[in-house]
Parts: sequence; C-alpha cells; structure tokens
Amino acid sequence: MGAAGANRKDPHLGMDMMKIITPSYPAINAVHNVFSCTLEIINEELNRGHEIVKAVMKGTATYDKLWEPTEYFIQYKNYIEIIAEAGSAVRV
Repeated sequence: MGAAGANRKDPHLGMDMMKIITPSYPAINAVHNVFSCTLEIINEELNRGHEIVKAVMKGTATYDKLWEPTEYFIQYKNYIEIIAEAGSAVRV
C-alpha cells in the first residue's frame, strides 16, 4: 500500500491546516511540524511568489526576481539551522 493509502487510517486526517508531503521515500505528510505562525509565513512567501509570477506574465518583471536572496535572517529573530552530513553516500 502506498503512502496515500496508509494515511487513510490516520485519525487526524482532514484536520490538517495544509498538506506538506516530504520529497523523500516513503513520502509522508509532515504537517505535524506546521503551526499557525509557520503556516502564515509559508502563505506569505507563496503569495509573494504569486505576485512576482503575475508581474512576469504582464511583462513588468522577470523570473530572476523569484531567485533573489531574501532577508530571512533579518526578518526572523529566532530560527534553527540544521546541517546533516554523512561520511559517504553509503551511510546516507
């Protein structure tokens, strides 16, 4: 049974603020890591991207605007940076 089928037995299914599917196998819904404050930040960034794409479609901006660095570390006073490494691809 795939990840989607396995989630049908989850009693919290349908109570999520949004689905966040991990890009690794097995794909799982990682929404338990999202709180209303982080959902707000995600929505702000999605809306910012949407506005840029609308401007691109109008011809008043280019896609380069999407890839400009953000001021994340200035905007948010507290954050956690996690760096994960393995000795080799075999250990991953």
